[in-house]
Amino acid sequence: MEKIVKYKVKNWKEYNSSLIQRGNFLRYFVEVPEEFKEVLTKKWFNRKKRKGKGKNFVYSDYAIEVILMLSRLYRLPLRQAQGFTETLFRNMGINLPVPSYTQICRRQKKLGIKIEKEVKKIRRQMEELAAMGEKLIIVIDASGLKVYGEGEWLKKTHPENQSNRREWKKIHIAVEPQTGLIYNAILTNSHIHDSQVYPQCIKELKKEGYNIDKAIVDKAYDSNKLYNISDFYDIQLIVPPRKNSAYYKNKFKNNPIYFREPYYHKQKKKHLEFIAEFGEELWKEMVEYGLRSRVESEFSRFKRYFTEKLSSRCIQNQITEIKTKIKLLNLMYQIAKCKVYKEITII
Repeated sequence: MEKIVKYKVKNWKEYNSSLIQRGNFLRYFVEVPEEFKEVLTKKWFNRKKRKGKGKNFVYSDYAIEVILMLSRLYRLPLRQAQGFTETLFRNMGINLPVPSYTQICRRQKKLGIKIEKEVKKIRRQMEELAAMGEKLIIVIDASGLKVYGEGEWLKKTHPENQSNRREWKKIHIAVEPQTGLIYNAILTNSHIHDSQVYPQCIKELKKEGYNIDKAIVDKAYDSNKLYNISDFYDIQLIVPPRKNSAYYKNKFKNNPIYFREPYYHKQKKKHLEFIAEFGEELWKEMVEYGLRSRVESEFSRFKRYFTEKLSSRCIQNQITEIKTKIKLLNLMYQIAKCKVYKEITII
């Protein structure tokens, strides 16, 4: 007997029409498209006083963010994004000046987009998310994004002509597996280990008031330090133990059970005891470790929409680019959400 599991879309007609709406740029800024002109006019110019020396900004952060979002949504360089916005305003009858591409490039360094706050807005607007409760299960992982360097095809066909000028950045994200919403994103250099970013990610989420119940990660995060940090924030850390964390029983019955390392955290000790008795597969099923695959799906989704290459060169601009793209991904989820059901066939 063989069991075949298939996942099918329940609300295909509704989902199909909402997927079309993802191409409507107005949906990324206002819920009601007719209000776009009014909102834009109200928020376009800066009304805040600049801190320190210098003249006040003419355009608000909102104006810069709108152009950057259009730029990332349609994969336009800043010069083309400026021209696209000018044409758009002219055709829509919006009588507003557009900042030049040099202004946009300078201003995006200190734009300060906060994904954690944006997700809160989405959760408030969507009833099904509000009903899920306050406690969160998050999955954290990292992936690479290219800055410089030739494509993979050129590298494979002409390995002898490859230059050493290849640079990568690492993006670390925290995803809610039930919904696919990305709650946090941190950009680092490629030599930064995954586990080094975990404390910062948890701290930023806690600062915004999120109540995290469980964090699911891979073996790269297996360390006593991260278990202690999780304990401090009252989080259950789900991480498969490394191979050298094997659990042993002494040959002598009178002797207590011992571990290879001198000290193990109480959470890890429980995991090791369960794995030693029942096996790793049953442990993964019990702790719902399969939810970790959702973060890989989100990385795939991110790279399919926006490619795996960063267009910005300055680190501050790269951070803004990443956060703008993730904000768009979360809004795409809000616009179009499919309902899936499981169909099991036994042959």
